[in-house]
Amino acid sequence: MRRTPGIGLPLCISAFLIAAVLGSCEIFKPPTDTPPPTPQPEPTSPAGVIRGIECAYNNQDINYYADMLDPDFTFYFDPRDIQDHGTPTSWGYDEELEATQNLFDSVDDGGISLAVNLEGQPEPGPGDEVWDLNGVDYLLIVITCDVTYRADGFANFRTRVDGLWRGQPRWWLWKWWDIAG
Repeated sequence: MRRTPGIGLPLCISAFLIAAVLGSCEIFKPPTDTPPPTPQPEPTSPAGVIRGIECAYNNQDINYYADMLDPDFTFYFDPRDIQDHGTPTSWGYDEELEATQNLFDSVDDGGISLAVNLEGQPEPGPGDEVWDLNGVDYLLIVITCDVTYRADGFANFRTRVDGLWRGQPRWWLWKWWDIAG
């Protein structure tokens, strides 16, 4: 009597192979402890623009930084820097981007930390198209090679609304006054 081959062994081998393949897929691995990246702040308020500046510095992202600046942007240096170091009174959008890109390029990733305190800063009301954030406390730390630079002080920011960002008013950083601490 001749036995007909059963399907048990091939089925068992197939099940084993399927389990081995599926077990190696990423979907079955436990999640990592790394949280998802924090989304970039949206420039839908004056505070959102300043948080965007902070985010751009901390991530050394010149493109996002440029996205926060009004095309008519002006940076005003602290009067003491003008007097003591011969810096210009101010500079515009192009000079700001060039200087910031040079800063970002001069350090390794993670070598810049900017913290801005917006606590107590009022928000604009409906119909406001220009809004100032005054006396904003900041701390900038830049680490290059073995040297750590620390700049802390205050800044005044003037923002303005122009256009829309995802259906909401789009704010820009228009003027920045540095006030050393």
